[in-house]
Amino acid sequence: ILAGHFERGGLAARAAQYYIRGAELASARRDYLDAERWYTRALELSGSLPISAQRGRGLARFRLGQHAEAAEVLHSAALEAAREGNALAQAELLLDESMVLDWLGEYQKAEERVVMAKALDAEGHSPIIEARLLLGLGRAFVRSSRQEQAAPELARAAESAARLGDDGYETRVIALLLLGYILPTLD
Repeated sequence: ILAGHFERGGLAARAAQYYIRGAELASARRDYLDAERWYTRALELSGSLPISAQRGRGLARFRLGQHAEAAEVLHSAALEAAREGNALAQAELLLDESMVLDWLGEYQKAEERVVMAKALDAEGHSPIIEARLLLGLGRAFVRSSRQEQAAPELARAAESAARLGDDGYETRVIALLLLGYILPTLD
């Protein structure tokens, strides 16, 4: 409500801040349609978004099934994070983009993004990035029919993510699902 008042009052920058906050709250309650709409409105008003808001917009689009658009937003944000020298944000964004590319069936590009994220060596700074890197590597092995290599990576990803509680939930579930798929094929 406040964002609309600021917008109508000619305070576009202030309105954009409130739209971003509204989008973050909408994402937190899994209302991705409102989140994407409010991130986009903030972008229209301000001409650019902070990297964290770009990530939120990309993830909201992913959750809405707008995979190609999500990949584009996340890729652009990762490039901006690289220009700013923010390795942690860049690693998160590369891993997000990898997940979206996997959904698009672009497995080679998805694996490349995981390798790029690993090269940033940001995993020591964030346990969730460490778990997501393990998941990304394991997923890449699964997609290229290297189940023997995938199993230990996915098991480690699930273990690491389990220690993170709610923050690691999605990573853990995906790792366990992939493990459940490949374990019967192993000797």
